[in-house]
Amino acid sequence: MRFSLKTACKMYAETPTDLPYDSGFRKLVGAIAAEQRSCSARLVTAKDVVKCLVDVEKELGISKAALADTMIRLDINAQEFPNHYLSKCRHSTPQSTQVWAEYKVGGWTVTNIRRADVQRHRVRLTLSETAKAALIERFSILW
Repeated sequence: MRFSLKTACKMYAETPTDLPYDSGFRKLVGAIAAEQRSCSARLVTAKDVVKCLVDVEKELGISKAALADTMIRLDINAQEFPNHYLSKCRHSTPQSTQVWAEYKVGGWTVTNIRRADVQRHRVRLTLSETAKAALIERFSILW
């Protein structure tokens, strides 16, 4: 499963109320629905995913060229559970729908969507070497 969200992210960044219903966004909606078909808790929507990707891009504040090959794991329902809760629970950590994406030329490409154990952090980034260098350069100017 690989599909681009370039148009959806661009449109959401310009006008957060409107999302295009292009092929990438339609595929995202379908993939999320298929993964969550029998689930009732810790669900995500396509709009949540697009919003989070746009927010991460803005927060990093580096060029799109530097973002190339950066990978991200989104768990929009991330939370930390006390050990007492986990020890009483017959099952392990509860599950939530998570999205993996990679930044390719010009936009985010979703690479995987599945249910997995709830993470402690909402966003987990794996930065490429060019993204690391751009971030170091950005923050070294501040000091």
